[in-house]
Amino acid sequence: MQFISIKNASAEDMLSAESEIELNHPKLKAPAEFLKHDKSVYKQYIPLGMWELFRYKQAFWLFPTVQECLMPEGVKEDTLDLSQFDWPKLNGSEKAEVCLFRVADMLETPERATTWFEGQGFNVYITVYAENHSQFGGARIIASWPFRTHGTASPFDNLTFRWLGELGVTGGVGIVVEYNKKMEVKLVDINYSFK
Repeated sequence: MQFISIKNASAEDMLSAESEIELNHPKLKAPAEFLKHDKSVYKQYIPLGMWELFRYKQAFWLFPTVQECLMPEGVKEDTLDLSQFDWPKLNGSEKAEVCLFRVADMLETPERATTWFEGQGFNVYITVYAENHSQFGGARIIASWPFRTHGTASPFDNLTFRWLGELGVTGGVGIVVEYNKKMEVKLVDINYSFK
C-alpha cells in the first residue's frame, strides 16, 4: 500500500491544467453508470429505502453528465472547466455524490481527482493499493473539510451541518472516492464526522 499526500501549494497551477475537458469527450455522450459499492444504484442491485432511491433518481435526472454540475462560467465554447464546480446546487448528499462521481469519472485517474479536490480546498489523501490487495484493489481518496481548520461553512453549505458544526457536534465533512482494480470509480460516499 502506498500513501501519498499532495501539497496544496501547487494545486491551483495543477488544477487549471487538469480540470479542462473537451466538449467532445466520449464520457459526456455516454457517462459511466453511477455506482455505490461497485453496484448499480439505478438498477437497484443494492438495497435502498424508497426515499433514498427516489433522491438518487432525482439526482440522475438533474445531473445526467458532469456539465450540469458546473457553474455557467465552467461551460466554455469547446471545453468544460471542472474547477468551476457549482457546490451550492448540491443541496443533498445524493446530488453531491452523483456530481462528485461524474467529476471523478471524467478526470479518469485518482491522481487527477486528488488535484481537483485540493483545488476545491479539501485536505486530501490518496491510498493506492497493491494489485494483489484482495479487499479493495485500485485506490481510495479521502477528501476532508475539518471545521476546526476550515470553518463550519463547508462547500456543501448545508445549514443543518453548519449549525451542528458551530455547536461543536460535527467535526467536518468527508468524501471517500474508491476505485476498482481497473481504476474505474466504484464509489463516492459523503459523511459527516461526529465528535
